[in-house]
Amino acid sequence: MDGETKKLCSDVLDEFFKMENSEPFRERVNWEEWGLYDYLQVVKTPMDMGAVRIKLNKGEYKKPEDFAKDMRLIWDNCKLYNQDGSELYAIAHSLTKLFDEKMKHLKLDDGPPSKSSSDPSLEDRIVFSQDIYKISSKDLGTIVEMIEERCPKALDKQNPDEIDLNVDAIDAKTFKEIDAFVKECVPGGSIPRTLKKGKRKSKDKDDKSAKRQKE
Repeated sequence: MDGETKKLCSDVLDEFFKMENSEPFRERVNWEEWGLYDYLQVVKTPMDMGAVRIKLNKGEYKKPEDFAKDMRLIWDNCKLYNQDGSELYAIAHSLTKLFDEKMKHLKLDDGPPSKSSSDPSLEDRIVFSQDIYKISSKDLGTIVEMIEERCPKALDKQNPDEIDLNVDAIDAKTFKEIDAFVKECVPGGSIPRTLKKGKRKSKDKDDKSAKRQKE
């Protein structure tokens, strides 16, 4: 990345740092302090604007698209972990649009890379992760068996008391099949609620989500 391009990216980052609603994204999620012990199970690659600034200053981004990818990762992580309809989810969605518009205006990036029509989107995976907690234990067992047979790498059985499912590790074909099955099993239809990939959390955790950062 040449000096001029790096300066433009730095200016964009500075602009977002100054935005009042960007405060939750300026530093890493302090999941230990907040007791968000499932955070790293859900968010596989944490990112925050402070980390982006360090990488930018060190010259770790070879092109503006790399910078943009990390910035979008911040908002995507937030939407992945938080409830659709929550304040943090809405802020992340708004900042995503602002960032994409800014990068396109400066001709630094044309937007997030497009995926094939068969590849599930982030929203598809979020809704699936929400719906899977609405189905019966019997149906959930069927899902686990399907994944174990077709995509075992998506299951983590290190803890004998529970099985962790990495939705991001499910291949597109398997995801399409199990997503269709889950939607058929959801009582009253598939309606986005709240994302949980680890153990279910109490209302206390939901109350905390309004105060903390979600990358």
